[in-house]
Amino acid sequence: MQGAEITTQALPIGQFVESLKSHLKREQSFRNVVLKGELSKFHKHHSGHVYLTLKDSQGQLDGVMWRAARTIPSEIKEGKEVVVIGSIDLYPPQGRIQLVIDRIQLLNNIGLLEAEKRKLVEKLKQEGALDRIRRPLPRLPKHIVILTGSGSAALADMLRISTDRFPNVRISVIGISVQGDNAVPEICKGIDVANSMTTQGYSDSSGLPAVDLIILARGGGAPEDLWAFNLEPVARKILEAKAPLISAIGHESDVLVSDLVADVRASTPSNAIEIAVPDFDDLLFHLSDLQNRKEKTIHDILEDLSQKIEILQLRLSKAPLEGIKSSQIKLGNLDKRLTSSSMSIAASYKHRVGALKSQMNINVSKNIANVRVLLEKSEAILKSTNPKNVINRGYTMMQDDAGKVITSISQIDEGQKVEMRLKDGIITSKVESKRR
Repeated sequence: MQGAEITTQALPIGQFVESLKSHLKREQSFRNVVLKGELSKFHKHHSGHVYLTLKDSQGQLDGVMWRAARTIPSEIKEGKEVVVIGSIDLYPPQGRIQLVIDRIQLLNNIGLLEAEKRKLVEKLKQEGALDRIRRPLPRLPKHIVILTGSGSAALADMLRISTDRFPNVRISVIGISVQGDNAVPEICKGIDVANSMTTQGYSDSSGLPAVDLIILARGGGAPEDLWAFNLEPVARKILEAKAPLISAIGHESDVLVSDLVADVRASTPSNAIEIAVPDFDDLLFHLSDLQNRKEKTIHDILEDLSQKIEILQLRLSKAPLEGIKSSQIKLGNLDKRLTSSSMSIAASYKHRVGALKSQMNINVSKNIANVRVLLEKSEAILKSTNPKNVINRGYTMMQDDAGKVITSISQIDEGQKVEMRLKDGIITSKVESKRR
């Protein structure tokens, strides 16, 4: 813009290019991309590196294969249609974007397979299988199952690294074919066996911990050799795994369908063990660090409490009178509340006693009246049943010489003396005879 000042804070071009390079390396969509095109240039440098240009009708991109990564089939030459796997990089000295190639293959050998792979990936993506929540790996696995080729170098490396890192981790190995016609069924069967080992029933019957981690591994190879791990049956079986599963197939450049559906992807089998098995020395260091942090926390808490106690002691020493005065006020308030409460309680009880006394007087009067009526009734009954009253009405009561009242002729005998009680005296007589 005309008249605008150029800021003195301009970024140096080299710094900007380095920043751009770092951004490209972090961007996952530019890592391990699979591209196809025609080789328009193909030059093997005396250093061992290969420089080439890949193009089609719409564009072109320079590429390089470093000497350490060179695995180039003899039929690869300029003018051939090829498929490459590589990552985008930026060469700062020349500001040139280039493709760092890890693998190159003729299109007619691998192109059709790649097309099928892309279809499967898209299908799994549409189903949500690639976006599912991945299960976390156990912090310290109790029992790991490794599915890989029996006696392979990859297996030997994994077992060695596991022993070096944490010797007590239990590992079971399920030998499988990792390439060829038997690879797919054996991989699927191996995962089924591993699933059966994750159950409590397996643990109870075997006396071993249940499997809590599965590693599917192979030590790299040509794309066609790894293709079993790009097929749908294997991908489906990985999704059925009952424990977290690590896919560790090949090298960093090999991004397979098994990597996409697994819970964790490892670049190599050795890397899988490094991810899965913690380092014993690191754990000891971590525990020691936790112990030190715990002790420091306890020390800080005690220091804080000590400072608070000192502050309280200082406040108590400076203000004893205030504390006594406050206590006296509180005691005074309590005394007033107690006196008021006592008077209230006394008045309440006095009223209650008066009410009870009145009620008692009423109840006593009622009881006396009831007793008087009962006595009168009893007196009338006694008077009516008194033998003397009966005699006064003209009747006679006969008794034997023992004073027992005679009520039946069967109680006396002829010649026995009896007394007859009249209202004004007693007659003694002798029984001459008796009859019924």
